[in-house]
Amino acid sequence: MGKSNNTFKQFLQSKAAEEDKSAPQLVEDLLDPQTGAIVHRTCLSGPRPEPFTEIGGAGYMDGAKSTILVSDGADLFLHQERFRSDLKRFPSPLENLGPESGGYREYPAHPERGSNAMRLLSSRGFLDDSYNEGTYWAFSQRWPGWDRKMRKIAALGQLLAFNEQTVFGVNVFSGSVGVRRGFFPGKKGYRLFAKPYEPGKSEDDFKKTKDGWSVYIPVRVRAMVLADDKLFVAGPPDVIPADDPAAAFEGRRGGDLWAVSAKTGKRIDDVYHTDAPPVYDGLIAAGGSLYLSTTDGTIHCFGANEQ
Repeated sequence: MGKSNNTFKQFLQSKAAEEDKSAPQLVEDLLDPQTGAIVHRTCLSGPRPEPFTEIGGAGYMDGAKSTILVSDGADLFLHQERFRSDLKRFPSPLENLGPESGGYREYPAHPERGSNAMRLLSSRGFLDDSYNEGTYWAFSQRWPGWDRKMRKIAALGQLLAFNEQTVFGVNVFSGSVGVRRGFFPGKKGYRLFAKPYEPGKSEDDFKKTKDGWSVYIPVRVRAMVLADDKLFVAGPPDVIPADDPAAAFEGRRGGDLWAVSAKTGKRIDDVYHTDAPPVYDGLIAAGGSLYLSTTDGTIHCFGANEQ
């Protein structure tokens, strides 16, 4: 048994050495928008933990992930990595790390360059379309590396949209199953909410702010966009047919597009039904029109008065 363990350890160390020679990297470029010339470049690679001594944990691993870049208006953020506008990296070490409680990353404000670190983030990555309890989009200064650190986040949900005054979102897991958050399809619906936000207020104070409104709708929201005074959401209907319980979840009930008032949460137009459900995060608004992409490859365009 000891020989087998040693052989396995030598194999892992050999593989790690091989991979280190041609280690994959994430390359991030800052381009001149007029010419396309590369102004700044940075490369991210590693770290590569030693598998027998650094067992780590999925909720608080160091490293980068290829996802969508976001900004607080000054600094750039790629998953849990932070960069200045010249792509200089600012490491944010984990705090309060523990075997059960996990840890989190705190991103301090840098007012001298206009960065307050409040930005949109996704603990699972913006390209992951799964709805898992414990993984959320958030509007925050913190990186909640572990589900239990979500209680420190002021605004979170499965999808979020925001402007200078309000954060809007959908929270799927608003019920309870034992000690965990849960959801019961075909019952209460999905919770839409609006939370007033005051730029410059601390996140702790923002967390204490009560929702401006909160409503439940019978739509499994898979796409959301804020356009002026309207919040548009789309997704499969929240129905569980007796003869085909998984129909809505598997796309056989199409999708519903709702328009609600950003001020009250009340529906302000008829529900528009599509034959296929929306692509995840497949709503945008531009030039006075609304565009919805569905899983059958169709793009629906809605103007002020007609489709």
